[in-house]
Amino acid sequence: MSSGSEKIVFPNLEDFFLEKARDGVIVKYADIIFGKYFIYILTPQNILYPCVIYNYTMQPKAYSKYNKPFIHFCNCSELWSIYNVDSTLLKAKIPTCNLFYFQVGVGRNNTNKLFYDVELPFCPKCVDIYERLFLKFHINEHFELWNILFATKKVIKLEKIAIEDAINLDSKFLAMDVEICDGYFHLKRRS
Repeated sequence: MSSGSEKIVFPNLEDFFLEKARDGVIVKYADIIFGKYFIYILTPQNILYPCVIYNYTMQPKAYSKYNKPFIHFCNCSELWSIYNVDSTLLKAKIPTCNLFYFQVGVGRNNTNKLFYDVELPFCPKCVDIYERLFLKFHINEHFELWNILFATKKVIKLEKIAIEDAINLDSKFLAMDVEICDGYFHLKRRS
């Protein structure tokens, strides 16, 4: 018997997905859409949320060289160089702050090291792309890199076209149109 005061944790699949995406979803198991400049994760309600991608499992050699993985928030060549190698080592995350967890070491002969709530550096190429668009790279405490996106009509238009092209080329999705609502891109199936 249940009481009327029980709290519903996840009333729908969208809420569940967003909660998981705030923790990080392995890229191989997420629907990632690349815009012209930014990266998006597709939710069950066909909403594209801006996300970041980072290497949550680092090889020991990369760890000794860089010490921490980079956060990629733009569609840059550096991201594609690691994206094409093994997408099971990458996580997509809808960030609320610059605190991430990652591990070092893969395989039977390596000892895993786990790191929790670590501030990660931003990819220099992503910062360059962002500064070319918006002149100054500024991150606020709530990690809202994309607030300026919807204030710039030219960037919105280019992102919208790139998202439509990416979706129409991807065989996993039916042809859809991209609309802007509530500060996010929404996908709408063509009838």
